[in-house]
Amino acid sequence: MRRPGNPRFSGDTIGFRMTASKLIAGVLRIWILVIVAVNATAGDGDLVPRAPGPSASVTAASPVSESSQAPTNDEVIINFLMGRFQKAATAFADGNYEKSWRICEAILVLAPESFESRFEVSKLRRRAHGRFLSRSALVVRFEQDQ
Repeated sequence: MRRPGNPRFSGDTIGFRMTASKLIAGVLRIWILVIVAVNATAGDGDLVPRAPGPSASVTAASPVSESSQAPTNDEVIINFLMGRFQKAATAFADGNYEKSWRICEAILVLAPESFESRFEVSKLRRRAHGRFLSRSALVVRFEQDQ
């Protein structure tokens, strides 16, 4: 009596069933896939225009007097990060949890020490990451037939 098995595989070793033409065709397919993948992932990073270097001639701006109320660098950064935080909150409300999570991650990395909303950003990051994971998780349950 023959044991049931896979009808497509007779049990012989693969080496005996493979011919030279099949081997060459398989190798060519792999090389074509590798070439296509390399060409697809190769970017045009060298074609991106670059900012002028420090040696380039730059017109000197007029110096700012001490009496003017120019914002400090931290204030500008904090205002920018608060705008990004509003975008993260909007993305969370719209159900785009991955976008919200990634924006919050970037805010926490870029935020200076004087950033006061760090707790709110980390709270939104945790909530967005949790919702993103719960939506992207796949649950498989096996039950025994009765």
